[in-house]
Amino acid sequence: MHLDPDFNYLTYGDNGERRGRNLRELEENDLVVFYAAFNSVHSLFLPKSLIYAIIGLFVVVEEVVSVNEVPEERRDENAHTRINPSKVDIIVRGKPGQSGRCKKFLPMGEYRDNAYRVKKDILDDWGGLCVENGYIQISGTLSRFCDAEKFYKWFQEQGVNLVQSNNP
Repeated sequence: MHLDPDFNYLTYGDNGERRGRNLRELEENDLVVFYAAFNSVHSLFLPKSLIYAIIGLFVVVEEVVSVNEVPEERRDENAHTRINPSKVDIIVRGKPGQSGRCKKFLPMGEYRDNAYRVKKDILDDWGGLCVENGYIQISGTLSRFCDAEKFYKWFQEQGVNLVQSNNP
């Protein structure tokens, strides 16, 4: 199993040359938001029934580092540093107390215009995503918020508790 992000240690790793190359640009207090797609147990056999939801969030600490810069005593804190680290992988750390796994996930997606996208009303509340029409399916490029401060305000208004632990 490739446990990433690791909410116990508030770390996230990715390939720094491909999908994660934009992570190198992150600075302290930037946001990394994690989402997942779930099958609804109520509509398991219906087409287009995935539930896209936010599952966690990191407020970035000052360190976005190459796996080679992770000290030996911290190598057990992320899947990308545990076994055979790749020289191109990078690690992002979240701030304790401001980062973690959502105790309750936040549904935010819907199927429209032939793809899964952020619901229109939520997309407006966020100030938009810098991708066409709120497109959120897994891709080779990480999505960016057009207005991260507006998104973060919305997120905080949802009253979701963040925990520094992986699912039990």
